[in-house]
Amino acid sequence: MSVAGQQLHIDDPASVARAMADVGYHHGRPEILVNNAGIAIDRGQTAASFEQVRTTLDTNLMATWRCYTAASPR
Repeated sequence: MSVAGQQLHIDDPASVARAMADVGYHHGRPEILVNNAGIAIDRGQTAASFEQVRTTLDTNLMATWRCYTAASPR
């Protein structure tokens, strides 16, 4: 088994696609995906704005899902 790290910006679909293509080219289909990216932009505040919540959900949920779907077989 080979192990490799891949730097990408999970909020950028093109960055995710490039990273997964690079992994596929060098290693084949990934068997494990560790996605440890996340943000907490409302930390320390008593209330978060709608935009802060949306940005947090887009990064922590949707972008993580994007990485998973790009790495998983169809």
